[in-house]
Amino acid sequence: MSYVSKEQAVVIGQLVRSIAGRDHNHYYLVCGMDKEGRLLYLVDGIKRGMNNPKPKNIAHIQVVNKVSQQLAEKIAGQSLSAIPLEEIRRYIMQMDIDV
Repeated sequence: MSYVSKEQAVVIGQLVRSIAGRDHNHYYLVCGMDKEGRLLYLVDGIKRGMNNPKPKNIAHIQVVNKVSQQLAEKIAGQSLSAIPLEEIRRYIMQMDIDV
Protein backbone atom coordinates (compact mmCIF):
# COMPACT_ATOMS: atom_id res chain seq x y z
CA MET A 1 0.00 0.00 0.00
CA SER A 2 1.43 3.38 -0.89
CA TYR A 3 0.63 6.73 0.65
CA VAL A 4 0.70 10.11 -1.05
CA SER A 5 1.26 13.59 0.31
CA LYS A 6 -1.67 15.68 1.48
CA GLU A 7 -0.67 18.36 -1.02
CA GLN A 8 -1.92 16.12 -3.79
CA ALA A 9 -5.57 16.60 -4.60
CA VAL A 10 -7.94 14.30 -2.76
CA VAL A 11 -10.67 13.06 -5.08
CA ILE A 12 -14.12 11.56 -4.55
CA GLY A 13 -13.74 7.82 -4.01
CA GLN A 14 -10.21 8.17 -2.55
CA LEU A 15 -9.25 5.81 0.26
CA VAL A 16 -7.95 7.62 3.35
CA ARG A 17 -6.82 6.59 6.83
CA SER A 18 -7.59 8.59 9.95
CA ILE A 19 -4.44 9.57 11.87
CA ALA A 20 -6.08 11.63 14.64
CA GLY A 21 -9.06 11.27 16.93
CA ARG A 22 -10.92 8.32 18.37
CA ASP A 23 -11.09 6.77 14.93
CA HIS A 24 -7.32 6.75 14.24
CA ASN A 25 -6.17 3.93 11.93
CA HIS A 26 -9.71 3.61 10.57
CA TYR A 27 -10.14 3.59 6.79
CA TYR A 28 -12.75 5.67 4.95
CA LEU A 29 -13.72 6.59 1.42
CA VAL A 30 -14.09 10.27 0.51
CA CYS A 31 -17.63 11.09 -0.62
CA GLY A 32 -17.35 14.89 -0.64
CA MET A 33 -15.45 17.97 0.47
CA ASP A 34 -16.06 21.61 1.27
CA LYS A 35 -15.26 24.40 -1.18
CA GLU A 36 -11.86 25.18 0.35
CA GLY A 37 -10.87 21.49 0.37
CA ARG A 38 -9.97 21.58 4.07
CA LEU A 39 -12.91 19.50 5.33
CA LEU A 40 -13.60 16.05 3.89
CA TYR A 41 -16.80 14.03 4.19
CA LEU A 42 -15.99 10.37 4.77
CA VAL A 43 -17.95 7.10 4.71
CA ASP A 44 -16.99 3.65 5.96
CA GLY A 45 -20.09 1.54 5.34
CA ILE A 46 -20.31 0.58 9.02
CA LYS A 47 -21.34 3.59 11.08
CA ARG A 48 -21.05 6.21 8.39
CA GLY A 49 -23.08 6.06 5.22
CA MET A 50 -23.91 8.53 2.50
CA ASN A 51 -26.75 10.07 4.51
CA ASN A 52 -24.48 10.83 7.52
CA PRO A 53 -20.85 11.16 6.38
CA LYS A 54 -18.13 11.95 8.92
CA PRO A 55 -16.66 15.44 8.53
CA LYS A 56 -12.88 15.35 9.07
CA ASN A 57 -10.14 17.94 8.70
CA ILE A 58 -7.73 17.09 5.88
CA ALA A 59 -4.83 17.54 8.31
CA HIS A 60 -6.12 14.55 10.30
CA ILE A 61 -6.02 11.99 7.48
CA GLN A 62 -3.42 10.09 5.52
CA VAL A 63 -4.17 9.73 1.84
CA VAL A 64 -3.82 6.22 0.40
CA ASN A 65 -2.95 5.88 -3.27
CA LYS A 66 -6.15 3.98 -4.10
CA VAL A 67 -9.39 5.29 -5.59
CA SER A 68 -12.74 3.55 -6.02
CA GLN A 69 -13.83 4.66 -9.49
CA GLN A 70 -17.13 2.78 -9.07
CA LEU A 71 -18.04 4.80 -5.98
CA ALA A 72 -17.03 8.07 -7.66
CA GLU A 73 -19.25 7.26 -10.65
CA LYS A 74 -22.19 6.32 -8.41
CA ILE A 75 -21.88 9.56 -6.42
CA ALA A 76 -21.82 11.57 -9.65
CA GLY A 77 -24.84 9.75 -11.06
CA GLN A 78 -27.14 9.23 -8.06
CA SER A 79 -28.48 10.87 -4.97
CA LEU A 80 -26.08 10.30 -2.07
CA SER A 81 -28.51 8.41 0.15
CA ALA A 82 -29.18 5.84 -2.60
CA ILE A 83 -25.89 3.97 -2.01
CA PRO A 84 -26.37 1.34 0.73
CA LEU A 85 -23.86 0.67 3.53
CA GLU A 86 -23.11 -2.84 2.23
CA GLU A 87 -22.02 -1.45 -1.10
CA ILE A 88 -19.65 1.05 0.56
CA ARG A 89 -18.13 -1.75 2.67
CA ARG A 90 -17.64 -3.82 -0.48
CA TYR A 91 -15.74 -0.97 -2.16
CA ILE A 92 -13.41 -0.69 0.84
CA MET A 93 -12.87 -4.46 0.97
CA GLN A 94 -12.00 -4.48 -2.75
CA MET A 95 -9.08 -2.14 -2.02
CA ASP A 96 -7.12 -4.95 -0.25
CA ILE A 97 -6.06 -2.80 2.69
CA ASP A 98 -3.88 -4.21 5.45
CA VAL A 99 -5.88 -3.44 8.57
